[in-house]
Amino acid sequence: MFSELILLTALCTARFTAAGLTRYGSSGCRAEVYSSCTVPNTVAITFHDGPYIFSKDLVDIFNEMDAKATFFVNGANWKCIYNDDMVDTIRYAHDAGHLIGSHGWNHFNLSEQSAETINEQMEKLEVALERIIGVTPAWMRPPNGSYNDVVREVSTRRGQSIILWDFNANDAYGATPEEIKDAYHELAEQHPSTALTINLEVKESTVYDVIPYAIDQFKSKGYELVTVSECLGGFSDYQRVTTRSEKDDSWAC
Repeated sequence: MFSELILLTALCTARFTAAGLTRYGSSGCRAEVYSSCTVPNTVAITFHDGPYIFSKDLVDIFNEMDAKATFFVNGANWKCIYNDDMVDTIRYAHDAGHLIGSHGWNHFNLSEQSAETINEQMEKLEVALERIIGVTPAWMRPPNGSYNDVVREVSTRRGQSIILWDFNANDAYGATPEEIKDAYHELAEQHPSTALTINLEVKESTVYDVIPYAIDQFKSKGYELVTVSECLGGFSDYQRVTTRSEKDDSWAC
């Protein structure tokens, strides 16, 4: 375990309070884990594994339907996040008011990694987002939703809270578009106080078929489609906001 974590158990509460990071939900030495929204009548539709070739169209769908989304992005999964088209895609989503969170750098199962590797996975993605859109992420979704105490400790060190879900579209596990739409319809009909859903950004049928249907279902029941930070209430979108950078030779995967 890397050296900063050796003293984390004794010092983290004071350190992160002094740094002003407890507002993002860290509790003691282990990051808070959220699996549902808390603001009544809100739905947060979230995505992971992007950015991808469908992402701009996905943003357009949300914009046209007056809804907000949260995108948990990787640094080097399908393509390098520093590629011109990926930079443009992330800026497009961010500038439209959608929330950009961390999904780690390589889509590793973080619960199987050392503290050093977890820290590197999170830090590299943070640096990329600081360069591309001028923000330091406050929210992290571990790949596959897999985490342990070490992941939570490193997340606290990096000032991030962990976001899971309470409704899984199961598009990553072979569910057909009709099955997913039926599940979304049933969820909307049940009319829970809130919903926090997970979907694949890289699945064409999810983007063009399922999501417009899901948004329409929720809106027909009077829900507000918001970002994760909004559905949890009282939290900022990002740890820090600064000026985005101009691309140079250091932007490489």
